[in-house]
Amino acid sequence: MIEKVTEDGKVAVIIHAEYGGGWSSCIRWSHTQSLLYNPTIVAILTSGAANAESQIKAYMETHFPEVIAYSYRNLSVVWIPVGTKFRVLEYDGWESIELFDEVEWLTA
Repeated sequence: MIEKVTEDGKVAVIIHAEYGGGWSSCIRWSHTQSLLYNPTIVAILTSGAANAESQIKAYMETHFPEVIAYSYRNLSVVWIPVGTKFRVLEYDGWESIELFDEVEWLTA
């Protein structure tokens, strides 16, 4: 089971909020959820540390040495209500969150 950070009924989700290498959308599937919800990285990002990028890089080298991440810069935490279905959209490395209930589906 994947450990998630929850606060006030919301789950922390990590995305890459700038053009570049992406985050969970550019990592092979076996690590996607481990990195999407990673409590250690959430803690680093929400701490406001000036050296967050280097802390995340060191953590990744120790705990996920097989993962090739293009950048640890511009990672952001998005808070999503617990139990909400969502997906990560990516365009040229810039990730965003799309909630299931916000999508307008077409019917054939």
